[in-house]
Amino acid sequence: MTVADQPISERNDNRSRRPQSQAFRDFMARDWGPIAPDAGAMERRPSADHAAARRDRLGREFPGDRLVFPAGQLKTRSNDTDYRFRAHSAFAHLTGLGTDLEPDAVLVLEPLPDTERALASGEATHEAVLYFRPAATRDTAEFYSDARYGEFWVGRRPSLAEIAAQTGIRAEHRDQLRDALAKDAGQVQLRIIKDADQTVAELVEQVRAEAGPPPADPPAGPTEDPDARLAEAASELRLVKDAYEVA
Repeated sequence: MTVADQPISERNDNRSRRPQSQAFRDFMARDWGPIAPDAGAMERRPSADHAAARRDRLGREFPGDRLVFPAGQLKTRSNDTDYRFRAHSAFAHLTGLGTDLEPDAVLVLEPLPDTERALASGEATHEAVLYFRPAATRDTAEFYSDARYGEFWVGRRPSLAEIAAQTGIRAEHRDQLRDALAKDAGQVQLRIIKDADQTVAELVEQVRAEAGPPPADPPAGPTEDPDARLAEAASELRLVKDAYEVA
């Protein structure tokens, strides 16, 4: 396989001159200065409460369904240089993270039990969970070897606790996403913003294929495209601006 044939995501391992011995790994992991605390790392963002209200409104349109909102991936500009990242609008709007955080992250609205009671009482119908790749600790090879996520290359990244504090959303490691999507997949309708991240969209299709279609009443008309309906609803939600957006 030539470099041109190799997937972009695997090219970080092409640095053949990098030593692989344990001595090198020990050397790279020691004698770093202390990590400077970010003064605002644990502060709740002003957008957090407004984003929560948006998620509640959207969730009530899809009671009992699992809703998936990828942020998107970095786009390669040349070799290992990426374009400046902009998250998908639906992800930014529903997390309150703006448009520069966080590549490869995925927001999932997980349906809560007793949906009918929640709808009747005005309570939330879903729990929001944010899946993303947190900071790599300095005792791991990822710290210096991963040019996409390692602190040695890209600087400080937020931890799970920090991103949860900022957004008010439960944060989990990105590696747990597949198991979360596959949970009860045969009984839960799975919807995704399909054009945001091809990798996540393919993962959803795999989960759907393995689980089979969820039980549903026979459609009264043409078969609904579950993903198109979610994309439309998320887009329409952004038409009406809340006080935070107006300000």
